[in-house]
Amino acid sequence: MHRAVLRIQRQWKLFLMWHAMVDASEKVGRVMTRGWLSEQNKPWAMDPADDEDRWLWHAALQEAKPDRLVDPFGYGQVKAFRQTNHEALYKNARMVVEKFQRRRLNRPSYKRAVARRRRQQQQQQQQ
Repeated sequence: MHRAVLRIQRQWKLFLMWHAMVDASEKVGRVMTRGWLSEQNKPWAMDPADDEDRWLWHAALQEAKPDRLVDPFGYGQVKAFRQTNHEALYKNARMVVEKFQRRRLNRPSYKRAVARRRRQQQQQQQQ
């Protein structure tokens, strides 16, 4: 019974938050629903981009300010995260690759192929 009450409360909070978001976004002029997008003739993310869309995107990209000017705090946080975690991320990636290579080298089919290649090289050297 207690869980059911919590689920109902959570659903009610989500309902209220959704309507508050829609009301606030209507005042600003942006609503995140498919119906609104189609009514306003706005492109969906699911539509394939044509040449004009690509040209507009590149033009907007050229005019856009750099992230470090628009959001200096977020830019600094991302930059610091990349610098501190760069080594750890790539160390883990290297470990995964090495593990995959060890597993591949220990396969019987790979060992047979290596032995066959060695025999062929020895035969070529003898000739």
